[in-house]
Amino acid sequence: MTILLRAGQHVIEVEDRNLVIYRLRGILDGDDLRAMRRAQAKWMADKDHIVGLVDVTEMEGSTSDARKESMRPDGGTQHRALAYFGSRFAVRVAVELLLRALRIVRASPYPMRFCEDEASARAWLEEQRPELLRRVRGASLGGATLLGSLPDAEEAEARERAAAIDQR
Repeated sequence: MTILLRAGQHVIEVEDRNLVIYRLRGILDGDDLRAMRRAQAKWMADKDHIVGLVDVTEMEGSTSDARKESMRPDGGTQHRALAYFGSRFAVRVAVELLLRALRIVRASPYPMRFCEDEASARAWLEEQRPELLRRVRGASLGGATLLGSLPDAEEAEARERAAAIDQR
């Protein structure tokens, strides 16, 4: 695992080519979020998609500036699925309200979900793979697709899943 950025108490980690983990701790403020967005924009420049885990286990809240920043378009980053996990009840409610607002305000085209823990978040992201593959394949630019970035066995399985979805 590689640490891409530390912004205040928050950390962005890269686990593999297309999986990024955001570990939010304490209070998220606008300056931290802007720094995170700048770093992720550089990292994502050559990605046709990403999946993201957002760990809010140690998050205590966010400032109004951070909430406003989260509503702004994020520079065309290609998040394709985000799974949030962890936290106390109050933070979870705040995150779920933010996710609803993002879906409405930005008409977010990518799936987002709050999960109980990291294992269930990872499982949910894996369940999204067939649809992600279909979307990336359909939106591929210059022939670049997600399928070329997978190990052979996983790519074959992904192709089968995508073909099954196409037949529906």
